[in-house]
Amino acid sequence: MIFMNRLKLDKTTGSLTIKVIAIKHNGLFTLKIRRGRKTLYKRFSVSVRERNINVMEGDPVILNPDNEIQTGDEIKWLFGAENTLIVKIKGETREMPTYVGPDGIFRDRLELKKETGSLTITNTTTEHTGLYTLKIRRGRKTLYKRFSVSVRERKIKVMKGESVTLKPATETQTSDGIQWLFRDKYMGNYMIAEIKEETREIFTTCDDHGGTFKDRLKLDNETGSLTITNITNAHAGLYTLIIRRGRETFYKRLFVYVREREIEVMKGDPVTLKPNNKIVTEDEIQWLFGDEEQQTVIAELTGQNGEILTYDEVADGSFRDRLELDKTTGSLTIRNTRTEHSGLYKLEITSSSGVSDQTFFVTVKDCTGKRVNVNTVADSMKPLLNGEYVDVVNEEEGTSSL
Repeated sequence: MIFMNRLKLDKTTGSLTIKVIAIKHNGLFTLKIRRGRKTLYKRFSVSVRERNINVMEGDPVILNPDNEIQTGDEIKWLFGAENTLIVKIKGETREMPTYVGPDGIFRDRLELKKETGSLTITNTTTEHTGLYTLKIRRGRKTLYKRFSVSVRERKIKVMKGESVTLKPATETQTSDGIQWLFRDKYMGNYMIAEIKEETREIFTTCDDHGGTFKDRLKLDNETGSLTITNITNAHAGLYTLIIRRGRETFYKRLFVYVREREIEVMKGDPVTLKPNNKIVTEDEIQWLFGDEEQQTVIAELTGQNGEILTYDEVADGSFRDRLELDKTTGSLTIRNTRTEHSGLYKLEITSSSGVSDQTFFVTVKDCTGKRVNVNTVADSMKPLLNGEYVDVVNEEEGTSSL
């Protein structure tokens, strides 16, 4: 009987109380009152939900019983749809054996309080997502409580061309062995940086798939933090930190999103695109405009003599007398912007240490404040970048835009 020892009916008010409610009590309840020749009805639809707990990976989660635990109670914590036993308190002896769970995912992670019955899961990973059931036996009664736990990966958003530092959740120790892994869609998980446990030597990959991380990684010997410099779209994805400390192993996962640098400007206003890093005298700088498939140089700074060149004839002269390149900072300013200037801008810097790039996505809004469809602009600009003639018509106004 699903309502055994759970119902309490108030003689004065007619109210019905259901104690220790569970999902099996979902459904429609009907109150029927007979008063003389009249019959009154009232219906209640009851929906019982599991307690939802969201936690970020690496953080602890605490599951608390609602009721106070009594000395003779036998307590079991179960995991998953299969109700796998992970920890219990024996009723008489108060012993507290713990179990590692499926594939050992709970090894050295469970803490159970004898006084309260609260369960703490430390250093959580996405594998700990699922249903947790607390089962309390008290004499002839059995009480249940369920929790739905969701462990999410930590997400970090960074602009393309910037640096990002991935940090351990806990303070590292001198004897820790540290590994950083990156998940590639072709190669799977592979190691990109490591601190050796015994020697404290630091290794970073320099010849990974396609040279994605070459000259971009900095691993801090003291904190275990990993910095990725001059980040690109190729660096977006899942990173896993593994810390080995004696017989213990700790994990942390972070998901990195890389976004284009987005800039919005009103038609007619100037826009300045600035490099992330300081340039030096010998650096060669090129600013390009177009889309992912086709880009044309619109301005450059030569490293030898510091000569500044702007190209007015490209894109059918849409940048004529509008470009200003700062010799000191490398910043590019576009004056008196038009909707044709919406699109992808790429900065390439050639220095003694190699070639780095940075991208900007510029949207020029018209006077009404509407965003211009950048894809349409980019498609219409391709013939112009090739030096071809094209007749572009403004469909809204019905007049030629050139």
